[in-house]
Amino acid sequence: MSMAQETHPFVRRNPRMKHVPNIITSLRIAGSGAIVMMAFVIATDEVHLMALAFFIVWALSDKLDGWLARRYRIQSVLGAKLDSFADKTFIVAYMFFL
Repeated sequence: MSMAQETHPFVRRNPRMKHVPNIITSLRIAGSGAIVMMAFVIATDEVHLMALAFFIVWALSDKLDGWLARRYRIQSVLGAKLDSFADKTFIVAYMFFL
């Protein structure tokens, strides 16, 4: 899919909307740091449930930001690179956790 498509009319009326997928992705990157902190600082059984909750939220937010970008035709090269980076940092964070 080309990155140079015309944006959705909703985004033209609400120009700040085009930043929402990248903001969600940035929060996923920050969440990776939280997972690492939980793995090293809090070593209890409850941390496993919190990690599971983080994983579920991460998966849903990954799906949401991709859907928003495709639905409203606001894909960008930066967004694609950030999404890939967020996925990799989250996998590395979970490897620390295990």
